[in-house]
Amino acid sequence: MASAEAEVSASRRFNSLSKSTVLRERTAALTTTSTPATSVGEALAKLRPNINPKLYQGISVKKICTNGRVCSRILTISRGNFIIFLTPSKIKGSDKSTKNDSTFSLESLGQRVHPKSVWKTLFGDDNNSTPRHIDIADISHVQRGFVGTQKLERSTASGLPPSSLPVQKGSSFFRPSPRVEGDDTIVSIVHHNQNTLDLLISNPKDREDFLEALHQIRSTYHSVKVNVGREELLLRYLWYDIDVDRSGKLDAKEMIKILDRLNVSQSKRVTKKRYNAFVTNIKGGGRGGISFEDCVTFLRQQKLAENDRSQTMEDEIWEQVFGKVDSVSAESFLQNFLLDIQNELDANLDDVKDIFTHFNSMEISGPEAPRGMDEMQTKIDRIRFAEFLHSSFNNCFNVDHLEFNESSLNKPLSKYWINTSHNTYLTGDQLQSNSSVEMYARSLHRGCRCLELDCWDGDSTTPVIYHGYTLTSKILFEDVIRCVGCFLQNNPDTLPIILSLENHCSVSCQEVMARVLSGVLGDTLYVPCSSKLDEDLPSPLSLRGKVVIKGKRPPQQEEQEDEFDPYASSPTLNNSPNKDGKNQDNGAPTNDAPGGDEKKKVHVPKVIQELARLTLFHGTKFKSFDQSVDLPPSHMHSISEPKIAKILGKDEEQASKWNQYNSHHITRTYPGGARVDSSNYNPVLAWSVGCQLVALNFQTRDAPLIINDGRFHENGGCGYVLKPNLSMSSGPETALSILRVQILSGSCLPKPNAKAEGECIDPYIKVTLHDVVLSAGDVEGSVLTAVSEKNSLVKSKSEKTDYIHNNGYCPVWNGPIMEFPVHSPKVAMVQFTVKEKDEVSSDETIAEAAVPLISLRPGFRSIQLHDRNNTRCGQYDFATLLVKIEIAK
Repeated sequence: MASAEAEVSASRRFNSLSKSTVLRERTAALTTTSTPATSVGEALAKLRPNINPKLYQGISVKKICTNGRVCSRILTISRGNFIIFLTPSKIKGSDKSTKNDSTFSLESLGQRVHPKSVWKTLFGDDNNSTPRHIDIADISHVQRGFVGTQKLERSTASGLPPSSLPVQKGSSFFRPSPRVEGDDTIVSIVHHNQNTLDLLISNPKDREDFLEALHQIRSTYHSVKVNVGREELLLRYLWYDIDVDRSGKLDAKEMIKILDRLNVSQSKRVTKKRYNAFVTNIKGGGRGGISFEDCVTFLRQQKLAENDRSQTMEDEIWEQVFGKVDSVSAESFLQNFLLDIQNELDANLDDVKDIFTHFNSMEISGPEAPRGMDEMQTKIDRIRFAEFLHSSFNNCFNVDHLEFNESSLNKPLSKYWINTSHNTYLTGDQLQSNSSVEMYARSLHRGCRCLELDCWDGDSTTPVIYHGYTLTSKILFEDVIRCVGCFLQNNPDTLPIILSLENHCSVSCQEVMARVLSGVLGDTLYVPCSSKLDEDLPSPLSLRGKVVIKGKRPPQQEEQEDEFDPYASSPTLNNSPNKDGKNQDNGAPTNDAPGGDEKKKVHVPKVIQELARLTLFHGTKFKSFDQSVDLPPSHMHSISEPKIAKILGKDEEQASKWNQYNSHHITRTYPGGARVDSSNYNPVLAWSVGCQLVALNFQTRDAPLIINDGRFHENGGCGYVLKPNLSMSSGPETALSILRVQILSGSCLPKPNAKAEGECIDPYIKVTLHDVVLSAGDVEGSVLTAVSEKNSLVKSKSEKTDYIHNNGYCPVWNGPIMEFPVHSPKVAMVQFTVKEKDEVSSDETIAEAAVPLISLRPGFRSIQLHDRNNTRCGQYDFATLLVKIEIAK
């Protein structure tokens, strides 16, 4: 028995070694292949003279593993500039120059270095024998110069294992974020659903050369990829995972794998039959397999076969609009499509010529596009029309609203909705989850521009951030400020970042806070002029690149703001304030009401002058809008979720009064204390009365967060959206509208979280309208209760399609028209959710998108889908829905 086990163990080691050897050999071959003449490949190849040759040979780095351990690695950029490798040793042959030739190269198709069979081993942090790679299309963003990931937080400068450090949640012991060889050496590449590749690059020249090369490569890729068809780019993304023998062609077995990755489930017999029938009609009879271009053509044929249709949905639209013709003129496209169907009344012939020129210039497999400038501007065929339908040019989200509009940013801050997070530091629930600087970095890159910092006394005079009176872990105040400072340094044109300080600190810790804010942020810290605090608030544009503080001013005892900690007296936590008013956990004075009594008046710690002078927004207790409207504009309120409904339920004038107050002042709203699971409330109600800082839990991917993402896609994703006129008076602008949505088809839908393996999905689409009815009368109690009642203020209506079995590549619904009554079009949001039907467990979300109703364009439109982190990286870059939209009075 022991002998048999040993034999199996030896066999496993041999197989693992064999796979690792194959991977290293394929990696070496990949870095020495030339780049063929594709627009993306050519553009990236042209960057080679500008990139330090050492990066193609490999530079020494240190990698931070998941457990915080530090490993030595070699970082190499592939010669085609599509892929970054991280290997235990130098790649064989990477230091040799290569000859340019005209032969077909896998890298031109963006080949990935590892086949599906060993995909799982790529990301094993403790496997020293396998290389790791990141495709350039997978990268979301790059961070540098600060401890901004949980892996880095687990690492230590001394090299001691994390288990040797004192860690006790909710106690005075906490593991501070490390200073690993100096923060300047840190580079974090965020990719694949917020996974991170955390590196320490100690050589300053290597580090700067790599970051500059990565910036050039990513910028070039994203600017040039628009010249290639979506399906061609997707096949480029998947090709090398499948073409294991590096022949540049796919045989029937490899085609089966491609279809599986594309979410098309066919029996092997059916695929081979269709494949063999296809190759008999191509030049050379498919000897050795079919080429990349032939593969695209084959996949297009599968759309008809899989949906048992004589023509695609795109062809149906074409013939419905233009008839049975192969191409149409610019004049016909303008009149019959853009004006009559799409309702783009501002479109003209010059716009059409620009569209035709772009799509006729694209690399799209199939019939040759028109040649010559005159012909390119005057005709378009079916294939390029289909590409247009799914493209961002035809986005259902008004493209003018998506663009950054600098001229809209010169009004006072009170005129804007501002992307805001609640308890930004938490990774999970409100009671016992970890706190992490990574959550601040994630929120900033997600577009958040108002961050919350709950500040408490740590050891000695070290201020820390955590959710007081709970078992959540602690992080250093200084590390969070460094994160913000580095973000601004790397993104100097960022509109103002507001730090909402919940200050529970003693005088000595407040002194440290003031020094850290001034020392780390320097000139980027906005220090308001005391003589101008009674004037209108500054504009976002005037504060570009600045950090603004929300807190308390002047330094005197005042009544606490509405926000309080409902868990302060919980006997199970054993850390309630003692008789001296000190928190037994950290010795800091408390301003939380024992017993969670929101109405009880308590006193906050004295705010020192050094901190008060840095503060622009001064939090005051809300009593009535009649009193608040006369306060200086820099005075603001924080209103809890339950109190929103209570205020609006008093009488019908409260909504107008709140809007009037918010025209010159700021209101911050935040989730109710009962949401210990970090769930979110629907933001549309607070938006409807002009509240600017509608704080949500960014760690929870639920409908409210997706709605928030959709709202702040506006204005280039800068985090500031100019509020429309939100007058509550009745009239033509507030007349009831009807939204009609028909889900037609989907394209290139990935598996959950874009996994490479797993069953083909059974997708269906859920459409939800989130709306507000402010004439509902008295509403008592919290919104948590109100939203489920017939006369609630927030109205959310959902409809869904049937599910399509085993097809995420090209599902066709062509479903019935869904109708939604609209009460408040200026704040209503439409949410599109792609779900995976599961007969056993709960249905899983595949992708989502949300669009403000006022930004929704009618006609045949594409929905550009996003992943759970609000990005379109990797396979999500190609995922779209095709819908028909109508908005009628």
